[in-house]
Amino acid sequence: MSELEQFGKQHKLTILFSGIFLLAAIVNTVWWNTLSIWLLAIAAIIGLCFPEQIGNFLLKVARALANQDKTVRMIFAGVALVIALIFPPLIFCITGLIAGVALKYKAEVFKGKEKPEEPKKPEEPKKE
Repeated sequence: MSELEQFGKQHKLTILFSGIFLLAAIVNTVWWNTLSIWLLAIAAIIGLCFPEQIGNFLLKVARALANQDKTVRMIFAGVALVIALIFPPLIFCITGLIAGVALKYKAEVFKGKEKPEEPKKPEEPKKE
């Protein structure tokens, strides 16, 4: 049992996202038909067209979540699971945005650039 617990501690995020995607896929198959596929494709195209803006927004969201305490992060994880149950196309839409940005980033690597351009970091508000 300790191996399973250790695996769970090391791979919390992987387990969470796997559960969210699996739950969203099951609910989507039962109630939503092909809407998620269309949203995934459209969001991926948007991510490819605007990788810097989408990347900066996602980075701000990730940093905001990382700065929260454990209880708030658990609440957000619970909200994501509820969204996967109630409106799974939103999960696939967000996944499409992330995939589009990642594809654009990787395409620059395959074009021969050693270091592709990373999204510009958002400027911190000036404290006065």
